[in-house]
Amino acid sequence: SDLEIVGVDTGGGNNDTSEPVILTVEVVAVNRPPEFALAVRDVYLVLTNLTTHTQVVSSFVNPSSYPAHFELSGYDTSLFASPLAISPSGELTASPLITGVTPVTIQATNTGPHCDPPNATCLDTAVSPPQVFVVQIIDAPPLRFTPGSPITVAEDSPFYNSSWATGVASGDPHAELSFTVTGYDEDAFMLPVQILPSGEISFQAGSDVNGVYPFKVCLHDGLGNAECKSSTITITPVNDPPSFELLKRELIVSADLPQGYVEWVVSGVVPGPPNEGSQQVRLSAIVTGDCPTGAFSKPPVFTGAVLSFETSGEPFSNCPIKIIATDSLGLSHDDTILLTAKGTRAKPGFTPSGDIVLRSGEVYTSTWARNITGDGTFTVTPLDKSVSERLFETEPAVLPNGTMIIRPREGVVGESVHFVVYKGPAGESDAVRVVLKVIGGSGYVAFYWKVAGGVDSTEDQGSVLVDDFCTVGNVTPGSNLSVTVSGAGDSFAAGPVVEVTDAGCILTFETAKDFYGDVVLGLVATDGVTVRQGSTVVRVAPVNDPPTFEIPEQNRLLHFSTVSGSVVTPSFVTAVSPGPPNEAGSQRVTFTVFDIAGFLPAAPVVGLDGSLTTVVPTTPGSAVVHVKATDTGDPPAGSVNTEVVHIAVSSEKYPVRVVVDSGKTSPLTLRGDIAKMLNVPVSRVAVEDWGQGVAVVSFTEVKQAGQPTNAELAAEFTSKPLAVLNGAHILSITSTPTVSPGTDVSPGPSRANETSSTGSNQSGLSPLVIGITVAAAVLLAAVAIMLVRRHFIPKGTDSPAASEDPPNSSAPSPDTVSMSRSSDSNMLNTNTVGSNPIDVLFTREA
Repeated sequence: SDLEIVGVDTGGGNNDTSEPVILTVEVVAVNRPPEFALAVRDVYLVLTNLTTHTQVVSSFVNPSSYPAHFELSGYDTSLFASPLAISPSGELTASPLITGVTPVTIQATNTGPHCDPPNATCLDTAVSPPQVFVVQIIDAPPLRFTPGSPITVAEDSPFYNSSWATGVASGDPHAELSFTVTGYDEDAFMLPVQILPSGEISFQAGSDVNGVYPFKVCLHDGLGNAECKSSTITITPVNDPPSFELLKRELIVSADLPQGYVEWVVSGVVPGPPNEGSQQVRLSAIVTGDCPTGAFSKPPVFTGAVLSFETSGEPFSNCPIKIIATDSLGLSHDDTILLTAKGTRAKPGFTPSGDIVLRSGEVYTSTWARNITGDGTFTVTPLDKSVSERLFETEPAVLPNGTMIIRPREGVVGESVHFVVYKGPAGESDAVRVVLKVIGGSGYVAFYWKVAGGVDSTEDQGSVLVDDFCTVGNVTPGSNLSVTVSGAGDSFAAGPVVEVTDAGCILTFETAKDFYGDVVLGLVATDGVTVRQGSTVVRVAPVNDPPTFEIPEQNRLLHFSTVSGSVVTPSFVTAVSPGPPNEAGSQRVTFTVFDIAGFLPAAPVVGLDGSLTTVVPTTPGSAVVHVKATDTGDPPAGSVNTEVVHIAVSSEKYPVRVVVDSGKTSPLTLRGDIAKMLNVPVSRVAVEDWGQGVAVVSFTEVKQAGQPTNAELAAEFTSKPLAVLNGAHILSITSTPTVSPGTDVSPGPSRANETSSTGSNQSGLSPLVIGITVAAAVLLAAVAIMLVRRHFIPKGTDSPAASEDPPNSSAPSPDTVSMSRSSDSNMLNTNTVGSNPIDVLFTREA
């Protein structure tokens, strides 16, 4: 555009203007680079070797106003049979040749207007910034599945749902698998043949359909690839029952005189569907138990389609005669006619059919009174006339032949109580109470419903309630709309159940433990008039279950010496499992060990074989460690419980092992008491309770000062014998050397040396400690006396027997003494031999 610029001078009253200057303004086009977005999941594309792939890898966000295209570069061309190609729409075509990994650079370029001469604001082309994605070529298994065996069902079978295809897999992790089923006669099936990605097949054949129906099933990966197999569904024929029509449902004859009758009562006798036309049908008649005894002198029989019989002369009413048609294979169908023999000699009476359910607006006409005797008349009287008038156009009536006629009003529902009386000419009568219930009838509008196409749940979620599972409408008041569910199989621990409410319906279910996958449910809703069918899919997503493991009881209390170094405890954890069987093959379990107080120089490590490696510190003390397991699921799951293990490190080479029978006393308390009694560190004492198992306690390096000598303990023993500690029987005390590689197994330091090394613990003993120390004196005095007696009794005399190692002791050939428990006392007694000997064992070193 040209602009003319003129200067104007307004001085002196005159408008003087300058010469015009022309300025040309040119607006040029600017070519901006196109913008695009990668469509590669996680910027990582996995392709199967030796297979041509076509897949969208990018799309334009803003291609600008000029034609744009993609360009690929920077990749390893040796991995492909031909160069990678990409369309303007972002669709990549690749033909992998060998396995490998290569980055691929992608840019978008467009062509703008040509500038002459080119300048900074007008470019022939514009190039986007580069983006990179990675292509990995793998020798993955092809798209595959194993079809199930050909399916065989019987004619007129219900909804079929079962596992069929197995091994459903694809080599491409980005595949979205689905099945299609084609090539079969769809008109032969009420519900189509469908296969879920989990391999379950479902269908329902049409009524009276049989034969062999081939079908083709294809597995698709969503990437343009398919694997197809063929199979068949065989529907075996079943024998359908024959059928016929009754020409009349009631016969009335005279009972005044015995006479014979011939009646044509049936027509349209057929053996079943057309494919069963070769069968023969035989008709027969049976008199049921509702007929009076002796009603016939010749019972009813069929000759062809003609029924003949002879009455006995006694009157009766509404005697049921069952007409039975039987085909050549023994299958039958029956219907009933009512025979009445009228006479004047019987008293009035009848047999009612019970309460009646009617539909509003529909006239009810049916035989209600049977076995009518005597010549009488029926009257029907309502309990509440106003209710009857609201429900019925006219009062219900019963005809002389027992037929009840009722005319319900249109659109009105409810129930009314009536009394039916049958009165004879002499005043005799028979009466009965009947309830007439009216539900939706001719004004009835079929209900409709809409079912949720799918329901989502998760593995082991527990009870699930879906309160908006379906919507319903046009439900007739008073009708009982219900829904039945099929196809659940063993995938559910409870339900599924559908409950119909005014607002719709509620689905409740609980899936079986560890189940996940898709389940197709067949649904049938009915209000007694209309039947609606449907289906839904319950989708149960898998969850990663926590791993489990066990720590054997003997590994919950680990005792090491300060010179142990690095110690491996084999089989520290056992029964390691990442979860249910469906997780066992694809996950592994790792362990984390936490040293809560930070006492150990490094956290112990649990190896793949379940062993525990512990780096033992060089100073005494204790650690409480927590052991937790984690699996490699997605997302990873940790163990529900954290197991606790106690590790004690002692400077003593000869830890003390005490065996007790605790009774009701806590082994945790016993251990500390025994440590004080024996004046040794708690870390040296391990208590094994024969009544409750090995006691696990916390460890603290404790040394008591001023402990008495053995001679002092022996002196105390004579006046204060002790064999029970806080209600617990002491069974044995054993000193067992703990040997580490390169460790001297000679006896440890003297008790005096240990005492002098404790520093601040040499004074200030509480009365409780002093009391327990005295008790320890009693026990050890008993030991001293036993040892003296043993060494001063000549060999060959009756000496206390014992020369066996204590349980789990590694001490070589310890000297032992034997004591026994009196039968009438809980005290250990050296003078009385009871019936239950208990060995109190001491090693020579102790």
